[in-house]
Amino acid sequence: MRSIKQFAVSLWQLARPKAKSQLLSAENQSGQILLSALTISLLVLLLSVGVISFAAVSYRLVKRSQLQSQALSIAEAGIEHTIRELNLDGNYSGETDTSFGNGVFTITVTGAGSNRTIESTGSVPNSSSPLAERTIRVQASIGSETVQFFYGVQVDEGGLTMGNSSDIEGNVYTNGNVTGENGATISGDATVAGGASAALDQSQEVTTDTQEVGRTTTQADVAQSFIPAQTNTLTKVGVYLARVGNPSNLPLRIVSDDDNEPSRNQLANVTIQAASVGVTASWIEVSFSSPPSLNAGTRYWIILDGSANASNYYLWSKDPADSYTSGKPMYSDNWNTGNPSWTNLTGDQAFRTYMGGVPTRIENVDVNGTARANTLKDIVVGGDAYFQTLINTTVNGAQFPGSPDSPRADLPISDGVIQDWKNDAAVGGTYTGTYTVPQNQTLSLGPKKITGDLVIENGATLIVTGTLHVQGNLVLDGQNGAIRLDPGYGANSGLVVTDGWIHVSNNLDAIGSGTPGSYIMLITTADHTAGPFTHHNAAVDLHNRMTGTILYAGKGKVFLHQNVNVKEVTAWGLEVENNAVVQYESGLQNSTFTSGPGAGWSVVARTWQEIK
Repeated sequence: MRSIKQFAVSLWQLARPKAKSQLLSAENQSGQILLSALTISLLVLLLSVGVISFAAVSYRLVKRSQLQSQALSIAEAGIEHTIRELNLDGNYSGETDTSFGNGVFTITVTGAGSNRTIESTGSVPNSSSPLAERTIRVQASIGSETVQFFYGVQVDEGGLTMGNSSDIEGNVYTNGNVTGENGATISGDATVAGGASAALDQSQEVTTDTQEVGRTTTQADVAQSFIPAQTNTLTKVGVYLARVGNPSNLPLRIVSDDDNEPSRNQLANVTIQAASVGVTASWIEVSFSSPPSLNAGTRYWIILDGSANASNYYLWSKDPADSYTSGKPMYSDNWNTGNPSWTNLTGDQAFRTYMGGVPTRIENVDVNGTARANTLKDIVVGGDAYFQTLINTTVNGAQFPGSPDSPRADLPISDGVIQDWKNDAAVGGTYTGTYTVPQNQTLSLGPKKITGDLVIENGATLIVTGTLHVQGNLVLDGQNGAIRLDPGYGANSGLVVTDGWIHVSNNLDAIGSGTPGSYIMLITTADHTAGPFTHHNAAVDLHNRMTGTILYAGKGKVFLHQNVNVKEVTAWGLEVENNAVVQYESGLQNSTFTSGPGAGWSVVARTWQEIK
């Protein structure tokens, strides 16, 4: 027992100092725990405040982003609204604080003619105290084509015939003969190309498929081989072509053969102007300044030398069935590299080759400037003369006998471009039947497709507000009438296209927009090349006084009767009777023809920019 009691006392004595130490340690630990708890609580509090602040900031940022996005959408809606308004009224200049969604847009439109700058500002919820605001600027335009009229008169193989005292005040270029009567005068230069009436030698005219030219680097250049049936000069070449976007001008080359592939030996070249190629495909025919001599039975190649651009390129129509047994197509990345690589294509490209021709002349028409023709007969030349044969002709300047014939000059507007203009007219809808502008009335029209005739009666005025396509005839028989462009055209020119003939029997004024450089062009697509050639069946027949217009009849003959005064004539053939005058203006060298201020407005690609 004792030993047990003593053992218990001993334990108690040993435990007393330890218990005291533990008590002190427990007190210290309690303080540390309290401090830790306070620290953690503070950290939690700070973290909570941070999270709440971050959430608040994030909410504000998200809300601001949403508001900015809404403002941008409203600004974009303003652009779309502006394009609609311009297509309804080419004079639209903008508006302020127009409600849209949960905000407003404000539009300003500046510029003239076929080009506008549009700024659209979207504001949420209003423009006076906006929570968000965005501004967009774009360029808008009407589709346009620049047509270059370098001559007062340009005539194809139908040639130019001039009557007594008729006058062309400007330069003349024809692919057919120039003949006249006493007193007929050309005040500028006169050039008659050699090789008129060239014969079609080789062709492939099936156009059921297309080959891209210049869309990719690997197929930048496309070639088609052909074998002439005769030994002669290659007068001109045709390719069936369309454009995508706005490609650069397209070189066409004639090269010799190298082991059934195109060689680098170039025999001739010419540049196809991009403006002459339509979005709608058509035959594009070009002539060479130095026509090459080709041998019958020998293989040659036509190369279209494209520039690689994925958005702007050409489409060369073809027949996938290999119908032209004397040739084949190929492609290359570069026809003129040190060792070009050519790859076969299927089918045959659409092409035409014309060979030969006959000598041409200027006869009995005095030329005040320089005269160029194979034969000059019974004329007076005020300047220099380039010829091979001179008959009863006086030359006041220098003479250049033995001169080579001048190259053909191709007409500047293709069927594809004309079809594009017809399509522009159809955007404005169709008028069924004959459209008549009644006597002494003024009406505005365009763009519009008319299924019948277009008639302007006595004293009536037609204001053209967009391109017109007349499927019938253009009849301008009323006295003292007028056809003029809407002022909204500005410095641009407009046009009326007809599939029938154009007839003017009395006084008529054809007037541009009123801005210098603006003209109105009357076009007929009627094919009157087969004859007989009288004014009663002509593509264009103008009697008495008419002033101001440009006339285009690429497949027909134009007759200008007494007292007619026009700015420019381009036609297959032209007959200028007594006292008629063609009075050329230099501004025609780069005339821009648009669909008109009342149609076809769209945003120009790659002009969108956010400025605020």
